[in-house]
Amino acid sequence: MGTPRAERFRVVSVLDEALDVPGKELEQYASTRDFALVDNRYVPGQKPVIFHVREVPNELWETFVEGGTTDADRYKRAFMSGLEKVENLPDDAGQLKTWAPSNKIKSLSVTLLHDEDLKLFSPSERLEIGSVIYRHSFLPRRTAADYPLPSSLVDPLVRRARRDAERKEASASATTSEDSPPQ
Repeated sequence: MGTPRAERFRVVSVLDEALDVPGKELEQYASTRDFALVDNRYVPGQKPVIFHVREVPNELWETFVEGGTTDADRYKRAFMSGLEKVENLPDDAGQLKTWAPSNKIKSLSVTLLHDEDLKLFSPSERLEIGSVIYRHSFLPRRTAADYPLPSSLVDPLVRRARRDAERKEASASATTSEDSPPQ
């Protein structure tokens, strides 16, 4: 029997520009969602949006999440029912704040996002974080979960890795040329 997964955990989008994590390590984070791999590994002066999520309660799983007709719809519903709070969410003025949904379902002691709340998040965030919540909630806690990215997020992640590599190459070559003795 494996180590039980936590009911509640933190997750950051692999596309978050504030993450300063090399490609292979970012891939490992994407598949394991081990927050220790990205914690405090941020671009100087930036903070990632940190989603505090939980396993979807069985009552919501059966009546709400699984009522979706497509994977994307089920991921959106998992996002709506598994999100507890968000740190470093930029407001309209660009200020970072902590936000939590307020629609409490008293009979279940959980919160559920309103459709209006969904507008605070990009479609890629809803899809990625929702798929993580869905995968995390699907298997028994004693089963190790993996978190494959939805296919529509693979290309943006590859482009980001390429852009990060190009930026580091340009930075390294600028440093090398500055360090070279004059001729």
